Amino acid sequence: MSVKRSKRRVPALVVGLVLVVAAGAGYWHFGRAVAVPIVEAVQGTVAQRVVGPGTLQARVPVTLAARITATVQQVNVDIGDEVRRGQALVQLDDRDLAAKRGVVGAQQTALARNVDAAKASVAKAQAELELARSKQQRDAELLRSGFVSQAVLDGADAALRAAQANLDNARATHAARAAEASALQHEARYADAVLSFTRIVAPMDGVIIARQAEVGTTVVPGSTLLRMVDPATLWVAMSVDESVLARVLIGQVASIRMRSGEVLPGKVARITHQSDAATRELEVNIAFDKPPARFDRRHLPILSTDFMLHNIDTDKIKPAADSSAFVRYDAMPWRCAEALLTEAGWTLHDLPQGQVGLGVAADSQYCVLLQQRPKPNDVVDGHGLLRAAGAGALDFALATSVSDIVLVDEVLVGLNWTWLRAGRYCGIARSPDRGTEGARSVLAGSPLAGRPLAELASWLCSLDPMYRSIGLAAINAFWNRADGPLASSHNGLERFEPLGDGLVVVGGFREALKKLPMATVIERELQGNDVSVDRAQVQLSNANAIAITAQTLMNGSLEPLLARVNHIPTKLLLGPSAPVSPILFEHGLTAVSGLTITDPGATRTFIAETGAMIMLDHLTHPLGLDK
Repeated sequence: MSVKRSKRRVPALVVGLVLVVAAGAGYWHFGRAVAVPIVEAVQGTVAQRVVGPGTLQARVPVTLAARITATVQQVNVDIGDEVRRGQALVQLDDRDLAAKRGVVGAQQTALARNVDAAKASVAKAQAELELARSKQQRDAELLRSGFVSQAVLDGADAALRAAQANLDNARATHAARAAEASALQHEARYADAVLSFTRIVAPMDGVIIARQAEVGTTVVPGSTLLRMVDPATLWVAMSVDESVLARVLIGQVASIRMRSGEVLPGKVARITHQSDAATRELEVNIAFDKPPARFDRRHLPILSTDFMLHNIDTDKIKPAADSSAFVRYDAMPWRCAEALLTEAGWTLHDLPQGQVGLGVAADSQYCVLLQQRPKPNDVVDGHGLLRAAGAGALDFALATSVSDIVLVDEVLVGLNWTWLRAGRYCGIARSPDRGTEGARSVLAGSPLAGRPLAELASWLCSLDPMYRSIGLAAINAFWNRADGPLASSHNGLERFEPLGDGLVVVGGFREALKKLPMATVIERELQGNDVSVDRAQVQLSNANAIAITAQTLMNGSLEPLLARVNHIPTKLLLGPSAPVSPILFEHGLTAVSGLTITDPGATRTFIAETGAMIMLDHLTHPLGLDK
């Protein structure tokens, strides 16, 4: 009995315990007071954010395509390469087009002779007409005096009419030949234009993002060769739902979060007005306030040992970071580059961090030329180093100023002068001094004739004196022409005061300086009272005018010299090698005096046969330009 009663009590106790716990929990939750936070409501603005995924794009993508049917001969760039405007990217086979252009050139030469013959016929017919008119007048006078018969006068009248007809015929023939020459000139320009299509150049600064051309591939008009973009035009294409588009405005500040986690500021640059039919989203383009560092060309590392090409085949040289617009790189051993830079007037200095500094003579300030000094035989891009250190701007500006697509007909390198002719252009420049590093063969790899004039002009961007001479002759051919900018008729040193007080002359213009006895002459080969280059600082400091031989442009010493004489108000570049171009004024000069070739054939013969230093006056004409 007691066991059964005990078993009945256990469930009752459990139920009672549960009820007590439940009652306690109810009291804890509902019976006691709970603190409630109180916040005062205020009026304000709630920031609304528009968020969406985006893709990094370039505003200016460019597709370079072929314009003619030809075979790809050379591709100079690859994906990821940075290129400069005007840089040659692809070369197509141009042999057939060059041959056709040669035929047109030969026809022009033959027709030019026919035009000259027709012109001579006009002159002859004019002389015969004058003679017939004179005879007719004389016979008419004799008839009035009774000394000749009417038949004689009739014969004179007929001869006069025949002479007039001959003159008209000669003039018509001359006009026809001139019209043929004009038509052939248009045909030559067309041939030049088609020939230029074989050389594909970069239309802007940018980076190659796709390469679809390989050597040996035959392309047709419209075939894509390369694709490139300008990193400076990068923006983000963001997808925004059309329901929140009203919150987005042009110029609105934006934040761009890259996948790397980097957050960059930007602004809304463009909003499209057509949404995607499926997603109902529109594209909003966000421009960077400042391009990401890894895409910004201004922050690409150019002062590095990438300009040093250690012991490799020069045929495999890749372009330096600032290779500008040229296919051929200025490859040379460091010992040669060092000697040529020093010879030109630059100062090389070992900096404390092991770098090589570049400065101007008598100047203690240096910029970094190389991150470390190369070994003597290490191959370097000579002029590329100069440009990377912030120099070479004058060379580059002149080299890229030649815009004509005409092909070079002939180059002659004489003992003292280099002569170049390209169609209607003809120019000269001083050849490198005999016995110097530059006085040697031209290792061009192929004939110079047939190359574009602009390509040879680019050779001024070299430390090699021979290449600079040919490049300068090409530039002078373009600028120093009879129909060029003949803005003034001054002839060199004649512009200065009779005694030359305060004038410093760089270069030995011995004959002209006889009229300027008070002028100071700075020369490397000293005569009389000449001052050496390394001791000329006092004279340069006190000068009020300076006349500089154009040979300094040929040997690369003009730019460092101009850096030393910036305080002198009048700076004249003169000599047969001087390009009469206003570009020189942007780099410190105030006047230039050169010459134009009036008889290209006779000038060529003179250079080839005589080798004389002084040009004959009857072959040239003074050409000048003032700022």
